[in-house]
Amino acid sequence: MKKNTILFSVSAAVFFLCSVPLFSDDTTAAISSYLEDTTKNLSGDIVENTTQLNVSPDAYIGKFLPSVPPHFSVGLSVSGTLIDTGDISNAVNSVIADMQSAGSIDFSIPDSLVLPTYSVNARIGGFFLPFDIGVFGSFASAQDLKYADFSAAVSELTFGADVRYALLEGNVILPKISIGLGYIYTRQSFDFSVAKSYTGTYESYTGTINSSASMGLKFNMNILYLQAQISKKLLVFVPYAGVRAVLVSTDNSYKYSSTVKADTTYTDGTSGNVSSHGFDFAELQPQIFAGVGFNVLFTQFTVNACWNPRSNLWSASLSSVFRM
Repeated sequence: MKKNTILFSVSAAVFFLCSVPLFSDDTTAAISSYLEDTTKNLSGDIVENTTQLNVSPDAYIGKFLPSVPPHFSVGLSVSGTLIDTGDISNAVNSVIADMQSAGSIDFSIPDSLVLPTYSVNARIGGFFLPFDIGVFGSFASAQDLKYADFSAAVSELTFGADVRYALLEGNVILPKISIGLGYIYTRQSFDFSVAKSYTGTYESYTGTINSSASMGLKFNMNILYLQAQISKKLLVFVPYAGVRAVLVSTDNSYKYSSTVKADTTYTDGTSGNVSSHGFDFAELQPQIFAGVGFNVLFTQFTVNACWNPRSNLWSASLSSVFRM
């Protein structure tokens, strides 16, 4: 499922509210509350998603120098995080109940959706000392996207790096064990708009009514994490497991505006908010991850799963890399 399709489904709730001309203070407050919750929840989902993009099944890939052959890898990863849409449905349905022409509004989305992303990643073994360094990046931008009555623009820029030190380099009997430190920066934005004309009643006017709305979500996050990992090669398979402690600094925001024109009568509604906080150990996010790599000649395929016991978010990723 494409990312823009998922975000359209999430944002459709807001725009269905805008397509009917009733913008009371209670409705505006409900939309603001929905957007605030959605921004907070999607922020956590994005963090879970991006931390899955540079996973190596080998806890340590070996040295680049001195080594024959030198150890490195380059490839692609895709990841997805399962998000709960229950808060969206509850917020929208409570507002629809107070709206005119509520019977004409059909709103439903699945109880959960998968938020996906991808990355190009590389890893190189250390020089003399038993460590390795991984880097990854992801960029996507799409303008003038269309979905039913809605238009959208989405963009994403994500990059990160980590360094791991091998506490145990492993051998025929012993596993590999490493500890590591990583950093990720992600900047993402989602902008949506809708314009709709229909025949209805607004106050004392009955006739053609023109309504429009726009919404924007912006995320700027710095992510730090510590991790420990263990792996053991068994023939062509490399099962592994590990834990992470994740800290996040955010500068996120949302904005919303709506306009209704009924004859000569205009109604406008606007709201917005900026939410920022630095690294806070009280918001430390734990992750438990595990999976298996499968080696075929110079290619390694990986299946990875991750669980955050604090937020109960589940994520998964797949990767394919060329390796030496």
